[in-house]
Amino acid sequence: MLWVLLCGLSGLLAADVSDRLAGGGFTTPRAESALAKVQTQERFGVADPDVLLLFRARTGGPTGATLMEQVQGAVTTPAVARLAEPLPTSPDRLPSLDAGATTALVPLAVHGGNEEAKRRALEQLRRALRPPPAITVSYGGPLAFLDEASSRSQADLVRAELLAAPLLFVLLLLIFRGLAAALLPLLTGSVAVAIGMAVLRVATEFTEVSAFAVNLVSMLGLGLAVDYALLILTRYRRERGQGVPAALARAITLRTAGRTVLVTSAVVTAALAVLALFPLAFMRSLAIGGCAVVAADVAAALTLLPALMAVLGPRVDAGRGPARWSRRNGRTERPEGARWLRLAMCVARRPALWLVACTVVLLAMAAPALHTRFGGIGEGTLPSSSATRQVSDQTRTAFPSLQPAGIQTVLALPAPTDSAAGEEALRGWLGRLAALPSNPRAEVTAVRGNALLVSVATTGEPDADRRTVRAIRALGPPQGGSVLVGGRAAVDADMTDALNARLPLVVGLVMAVTSLLLLFVFRSVLVPVKAIVTSVLSTFACLGVMTWVFQDGHLASLLGFSSLGFVETTQPIVVLVVLYALSLDYELFLLSHVREEYQATGDNRRAVIAGLRQTGSVITGAAALLLVVIGALITSDVIAIKEVGVGLFAGVLIDATLVRLFLVPAALLVAGRANWWPGRSPCLTGPSGAAGLPAPAAGPRMTTDA
Repeated sequence: MLWVLLCGLSGLLAADVSDRLAGGGFTTPRAESALAKVQTQERFGVADPDVLLLFRARTGGPTGATLMEQVQGAVTTPAVARLAEPLPTSPDRLPSLDAGATTALVPLAVHGGNEEAKRRALEQLRRALRPPPAITVSYGGPLAFLDEASSRSQADLVRAELLAAPLLFVLLLLIFRGLAAALLPLLTGSVAVAIGMAVLRVATEFTEVSAFAVNLVSMLGLGLAVDYALLILTRYRRERGQGVPAALARAITLRTAGRTVLVTSAVVTAALAVLALFPLAFMRSLAIGGCAVVAADVAAALTLLPALMAVLGPRVDAGRGPARWSRRNGRTERPEGARWLRLAMCVARRPALWLVACTVVLLAMAAPALHTRFGGIGEGTLPSSSATRQVSDQTRTAFPSLQPAGIQTVLALPAPTDSAAGEEALRGWLGRLAALPSNPRAEVTAVRGNALLVSVATTGEPDADRRTVRAIRALGPPQGGSVLVGGRAAVDADMTDALNARLPLVVGLVMAVTSLLLLFVFRSVLVPVKAIVTSVLSTFACLGVMTWVFQDGHLASLLGFSSLGFVETTQPIVVLVVLYALSLDYELFLLSHVREEYQATGDNRRAVIAGLRQTGSVITGAAALLLVVIGALITSDVIAIKEVGVGLFAGVLIDATLVRLFLVPAALLVAGRANWWPGRSPCLTGPSGAAGLPAPAAGPRMTTDA
């Protein structure tokens, strides 16, 4: 009943979440670029346009006067706050993309103090503009980009769910061979996603929440729910297959697999929570949504799922019967268990060779990351078919003045500009600016008293433009004056610097928390170190793949995007944090069983072989299910979301195969008994002799189950 009420309340809260989300969240409000923007508006009355309206008349159709009439109607719409540039009085002087006067370009600002209000004004403008059939109007500019990016991300989410759900169901049917068991993970995942969306809706009342957070909530909610349900249902069916009564089997499952789920969810939550340390609303949104949906996943796995298993009774067991069984050394074993045994024995014969080979492969995959270039999000992340991107591309060359300024410097002199002292201070500062290694071209575009607005040309190369911004700031102001550097390149530089400043803290916290957690669970010094090293290797291999694909442009035609020559700055951080958490998820699946066997036998080699044999099918099955969910993100039209999809897909595939099935077992075999030093502590020992680890089940085991 509690879960029914919770689902109903979550559904009501989440109903309008899409209307409350922001498309941005990539700027730092207290950065120098933000202060420069305010000063530019207040001192000089200069501001970048929110929207670029592009009117197109059919050739041989309406005259310039008709276009002028449409333009005048647009600028008098209540949603419009002001024009970015004065409107000419003659139709033939309208900014046009061609010589035939069949187009007209109008830059304007709309009413609203924040993004949500401005997007409402943009929607009002769209409804108000009703051009005749012979004239079309397209929308460009920063606000149109954020609006389209948000709407496309939500449409991508619906498409991803429609693609993933049936494929997940088919895979679950193949894994469980039973309808009831296959439906349970989808049910718990749907509940968790609904709760995560409800939490995002509540969060919009207190802070800006990015529209991209819903994609993470959907992906993580469904993917982890399937992972956790697979682990629990597999262990439950294993106990039932050994003749354990249903109630006792559920209790054993919660004490063993349930603990593993609890520990893995703690790792994932800790990794996602640190995203809130970055001073970007985008990152904070992902932290809020991610932590909420993981908490909902683990709550559903440990309470709702067992309750549903009790209600369904024998129907959960349906399909678990023997397909083809063989007897080996008195133990009941499936043929696929024999395959995992052969794989484990292959690794055990030459563990050092496997360790070196896997490490070399991962380092080779990570090599492209050495030349990764990062850039900010913009219209280029939209598909080439996007009207917003087309307007931006067309006006960038024809009317560069209507594009957001690359670098705009608000320079305050110690004396008025028309005084000798002011002129000398200005010449000295401009001289130092011209002497910079990048040799930037500067132009004074506005003067108010002793304040000047200086525009500096940019190259369009993100790294070079960020270096120019930092170099200008390093110049300092004229003596007795002040300087603020803003513009699009400065916004990008401030975002990058803010991320880099917090990155060491984030990495340190994630590693410290996971190390302490693994140390507590496994009572080992080497296991946490090895887990972190292997996870870092797999995450850097993932970054190498992202660079190879999105920066270098490989597979661009296959994946349906145009390379921008860089990787969007925030996405690798999101991918690496989520992947790091998921990789430790699989690490715990494997290590918990290896530790269980080691506690029972005291033989490290035998424990590693048995652990890999028991968990190989679970890890690959869980990864296959998660890859379906992640793979749906790759179909996104927004490059930023596609980057997350490709990065996580490659990372999970690498981690669940090369790392967990070969590298980790090889490392455990090479380390031998040192894996488990200093050993267990009596006060922290669980039922199996290790804190939080599954206890060995009595009687024969099904060697393919977790």
